[in-house]
Formats: sequence, C-alpha cells, structure tokens
Amino acid sequence: MKAFVLGGTGFIGRRLVRDLQRHGWEVTIAATGRTPNPYGDGVRYTRVDRADPTALRAAVDSLGSIDVLFDQICFDPKDAEQVIGLFSGRVRRYVFVSSGAVYSGGKTPYRESDLDPFGYVPQVGTMDTLGYGEGKRSAEAWLFQKAPFPVAAARFPNVLGHDDSTRRFQQHAEWVLRGERIVIPPGAGRSTYVWVEDAGRFLSWLGREAKSGPYNAATSTVLDARDLVERMGRTLGRTPQVVTDGGPSERSAYYRSTSLLSVEKAESEGFRFTPLDGWFELEVARWREDHSASAPRA
Repeated sequence: MKAFVLGGTGFIGRRLVRDLQRHGWEVTIAATGRTPNPYGDGVRYTRVDRADPTALRAAVDSLGSIDVLFDQICFDPKDAEQVIGLFSGRVRRYVFVSSGAVYSGGKTPYRESDLDPFGYVPQVGTMDTLGYGEGKRSAEAWLFQKAPFPVAAARFPNVLGHDDSTRRFQQHAEWVLRGERIVIPPGAGRSTYVWVEDAGRFLSWLGREAKSGPYNAATSTVLDARDLVERMGRTLGRTPQVVTDGGPSERSAYYRSTSLLSVEKAESEGFRFTPLDGWFELEVARWREDHSASAPRA
C-alpha cells in the first residue's frame, strides 16, 4: 500500500510515518526541506513547498496512484480546494489533520455530531482572514462536501510531547524548572489532550482501516492548566510558581475555557488511546534529558 504524507517531517508526521512503516506501507513524504530527512533510504523524500502548486503537481504526477493521502498542512478552504484539484483521480482516500478548535458553543464533551461538516456552510478565505478554528471548520466542510474521494478528519486537541513544534510543552517545562512565574487566571478551563505518539498512530489507523468521516482523538484524562504544570513539577522536582495575573508573555498557552472531546466513536471502533499516566511523566523526563544535553557547560 502506498501513502503520500504532506508534512511528514514534523512533530506528528514523524510518528505517523514510522507507524505506517511498521505496518509495511510504502511511504513518500513531501516537505519544504527546512527539516532534514530523518528516515534515510526507507522513505521517499520529495522536497516541495505546498505554496508552489506547479511543483506540487509535478510531485503528485511522479507518484502514480496513491492509496492514502495524509495531509497535515491543510488549514483553510483554499488549501482544501487545492487538494481536490491536485489529487482527484490520483488518490483513493484522504486523511485530514483537523482540530478540536472546530467546535464552539461551550457544550462539552464535544462529540463529532456537534459539528456536521456535510451540513456546515464553508466560509471563503484563508486562515489569515478566517482564523484557525474557522479555517479548519471550513476546510472540513469543503472537503467532505466536494471531494470525489472518501475523507476522514482527525480532530485533535492540544498535542503533547517533549519535542512539540509549537514549543508550548517545552516552555512550560522551562518555566517550572527555572521557578519562573506562570500566569493561569482563576477558573482555568478543563481540557483533554492527546499524546503525540497516539496522534501519529491514530492518523495511521484512520488510513489503514479505511475510515471516513470526522473523528475525535484524545486521552480520557481531563486536566486544567494548573493540573498540567503541577504534574510537570512533580516529575522535575520543582513547585510551579503559579500566579493569577501578569503579562501576556507569562501566560500559560494551555489556559482556555473548558473544552473536552469525547472519543467514544473511535474507541467503539477499536482504537485505544494511551492513558495519560502511561506517557506524560515520560515526556517530561525526555524533555529534561534533551534540556540537560543542550545546556551550556561551565
């Protein structure tokens, strides 16, 4: 089976590609080249920028038919329209990395039925004009309503791991380790999260099992921002310096209103998310190892 991965060298992409390899898939990745190829000869590497449709079309034409296209860099309906134009007749199935940010209204836990991408009227524009949540919402609607191939969408909450490409995880661990102030306003919302390893496995599962439709993906454990940094503190042997007011540069990026994702659908179909106790402290310890290795020596 042949997979084509857009964004295959990133935070989640590396886990996705390795899981596909474990299952014997032939994998080609398309990436800008800003991140070195971490796979060696085991993966076909195509250096191309999604913003260059001519180059992307040439890359697609060179592949022949594709069993599953995994897309981690589609952010808005413009990107979705490009996917349909480039891959119609070339791909059998499509797996879209969406987001829990597609939900709104405060009704939690959110189930997939709380946003019906087949009935939602997509907005026109790019992520810059629509915002992240609306960009993903409208991209889903565009794909589900217009794509000639089956589509599955993975709705992820915050993805946690020691090498987070957004550096949110690392920043919080640094604050805790250095004893710096972390601003978490009163009434910090409770949220679900997902482990980066599970995120990669989940995308692979959606493609390998020929799933279609929207799917939530999250651990069952619910944390607020204070819970999260206190768990970091226990692993790092530090007491987090949490305050309720301060400047924006000190404010936790994990602070949000309550946003819980139900994963009843995915689990009823056989996917099992790793309990948070099985990975959170491990990721903090991995961060500390990396941090210690990179720290300047006296």
